[in-house]
Amino acid sequence: METITFYSYKGGVGRTLALANVAHYLALLGKKVVAIDFDLEAPGLHYKLVNKRSERTAIRHGLIDYLVETMETGQASDVSKYLISISLMKGAEGSILMMPAGAAPEREYWRKLSNIDWQDFLYNSPTSGALRFLELKEQIREEINPDFLLIDARTGITEIGGVATTLLADKIVCLVTPMQENLDGARMVLRALRQSPRPPEMPTPQIFPVVSRLPHGLQNEKQIIDKTLNFLNEEAEDLQDTLNFGELVVLHNDLDILQGEKILVGGSTSAEKSQLLQDYLLLFAKLSAETIRESVTPIIDRALNKLMEFPDESQKEIENLAYSFNIPQAFRELLKLYRLRNVKGDEILQAAARLWSFREEQDHALIESVVNANFSEVYAYAMRTKNYSLDFIHEVWTNSNQPSMKVAVDLAESYDNLSNRDVAASVLRRAFAIDPTDENVFSTLIVQLVRNESYREARSLISQNQDLVISSDKLLAAWASVEEADNEVAVPDVLIAPPSLRRLAESGNQDSVLNLLLKAGLVEDAIKYAGEYLKTGLIEGDPHLIFASGRILHLNDRRKELSSEIQNVYEPTFYRRIIAAIADNELHAMPENYELEPAARSARRYR
Repeated sequence: METITFYSYKGGVGRTLALANVAHYLALLGKKVVAIDFDLEAPGLHYKLVNKRSERTAIRHGLIDYLVETMETGQASDVSKYLISISLMKGAEGSILMMPAGAAPEREYWRKLSNIDWQDFLYNSPTSGALRFLELKEQIREEINPDFLLIDARTGITEIGGVATTLLADKIVCLVTPMQENLDGARMVLRALRQSPRPPEMPTPQIFPVVSRLPHGLQNEKQIIDKTLNFLNEEAEDLQDTLNFGELVVLHNDLDILQGEKILVGGSTSAEKSQLLQDYLLLFAKLSAETIRESVTPIIDRALNKLMEFPDESQKEIENLAYSFNIPQAFRELLKLYRLRNVKGDEILQAAARLWSFREEQDHALIESVVNANFSEVYAYAMRTKNYSLDFIHEVWTNSNQPSMKVAVDLAESYDNLSNRDVAASVLRRAFAIDPTDENVFSTLIVQLVRNESYREARSLISQNQDLVISSDKLLAAWASVEEADNEVAVPDVLIAPPSLRRLAESGNQDSVLNLLLKAGLVEDAIKYAGEYLKTGLIEGDPHLIFASGRILHLNDRRKELSSEIQNVYEPTFYRRIIAAIADNELHAMPENYELEPAARSARRYR
């Protein structure tokens, strides 16, 4: 029997609800569970585990009555009469028995509670009260023989809370919020637990720190979590008291839960639609990894054995197992199955993200290969539909032994689409440091630095790699974008030399040619090139080129020439729209390519 105590220094952090979800999760795995409400001053476990009000009001006995009876008789009472059987979720093959605090909130309950002198009971009674709690634990083991004993402990620093954490627990789930008063108290208690006396042969309890009630989607969530973890692990005056947590589990806020707390595990809400349920599943996996492994391995094996004959059914079974129980080995097999069946895109990336959350080194190569094969640039409007985050892609890429340059570019462009331009530049700097000869990475980095207005850094990189830049059309265009954007520095002669201008135009950067010539004061040359580009744009039906060259002619008193060229190709409706867009400097008002191209084809036939 494993005993897990749920503790919080302050209330309102979702401690009891977390325990109730863990109980149902374990029951779904076929485990026998006993849950006890040790929060005698503010009992609430029966509200989470017993749905019907009539059943809650029918509760007559609980932990307080057990304690009173043992005090009066001096003997341990039959524990089973204080336990209540809890209704299970559909498909659960285990069981849940609850020992409530008692008949709260009735007056008799509070009378019994107020009559207990905890100091006397725990420290001065002929038979130590602490021993009575150990006897209760042993009775539960002998009479019920559950797989798990879950204890909902009192908040703050209390005698009964100390019993639940120091005397009985094998594992402690400590819930905190990132508020300073909460963290100060929780750290003090957790440090004290390391030195608290324990029964013989009972090791120090394993502690799982959990940050709860954190709003989902905060831009600075990682900084909040890192700051909280660093505070908890801060060196203590007595070095033996210093905590050393490797990570924190996060339970995000759920507005639906705030309006009416309910059990999410095994319910109708899927993990994809509830961040809090995803968080619970991750907590369960960390709390009971071995139990989960033992329970689900045979199920996975059965599903895989029928893969050849019933592939769709086999895949569905493993999907249900993975997402219902958040099990690393199920996600591991699911990823392999997806690759075998050529499942692509968001579906396989979502499963990879869930597997990554377990941080198991054995999975890094598999996850990296999935990311490299399936991740591509994400636009802002599409990010809301993704069941994985860019931070997941970033972490996988950062931890790779051979980072993909394509993933780096797509990741940076995705961050830029979400206006995270500093992160985008950081990714590209790292990629460039890994492979400075990759033209795609280098050019994308230069363009990103232009977006960030980091012109000096961009010029420094170009200067250090001058030969490579001049030899590459893509890098030459990136260099041109620096000179176009920065009005503080004159255009280098090499960029406005005829060979460079020709290469820029041939690579589709005619607007850069025009902008560089104007910036260099070569207006007549700009007008000449604009006339040529206008004809090319009209023949090809290219709205961007028509607009860029048309603006030069419009602003330099070549309106008649501009008007005549456009009328020669397009009918009056398109002509008026194009002239209006150029005159008003509104590129978005130009006809689209699919509108212009057919008319341009028609004009070419008659020439």
